[in-house]
Parts: sequence; structure tokens; C-alpha cells
Amino acid sequence: MNDRRVEQLYLLVSTLEAAPPATALSEKELVDQHMTFIQKLKDQGRLVGAGSLRDSDGQRFRDGDDVAGGIIMVRGGSLAEAEDLARQEPYCREGQRRIKVMPWRRSWFED
Repeated sequence: MNDRRVEQLYLLVSTLEAAPPATALSEKELVDQHMTFIQKLKDQGRLVGAGSLRDSDGQRFRDGDDVAGGIIMVRGGSLAEAEDLARQEPYCREGQRRIKVMPWRRSWFED
């Protein structure tokens, strides 16, 4: 019989704010800071994956009035730690996106 393995992960799911506040940062600066944030997670060994929520035509996914931003999947820690991390994400920090943090227990089977 195969052994079931589990790993505690957290999904940081962002949606665009309908009426975001003004920010002193340009879109390029936000993108650069966001990519630096993602790279830092990778360098720390915490990043499992990240990307925008888009359909096969490249359009942002919509759920009713909500327009999706993306998902950042991170390892370990606690829900509180993941929520703190979400507040540090540049788009969230600048009020351009809302981020919902969801715990996810990944499971798989090894031979």
C-alpha cells in the first residue's frame, strides 16, 4: 500500500479592488516590488507557486463583481504568519488588491 504524505500550505488569493486608493507607486514600481516579493519567498524556500488567475484567452477570471488577481502558494508556518505575509505583498499593502488567505493541506501518495 502507498504511504499518504501531507504538507501544510497556504493559498494567498487576491482580487482587484474595484476602487483602489491612490498610491505614490507607478504600476511598474508595483510590479517590480511584487516580483521582488515573490523572488524573496522563493529564495527562502517558502514559495510553492504563484501566478495570475486568467482564462485560456488571457482574460482575468471574474466571479460576479470580483476580478481575480492571482494566487501565491506558500509553505508552512501558521495561518497568522500567512496572513501577515499577505499584508506585506505590495499590491495588498498599497490597497490595490484584497488577499484572502486559505489553509490548504496538500496530500499525495508515494510508491
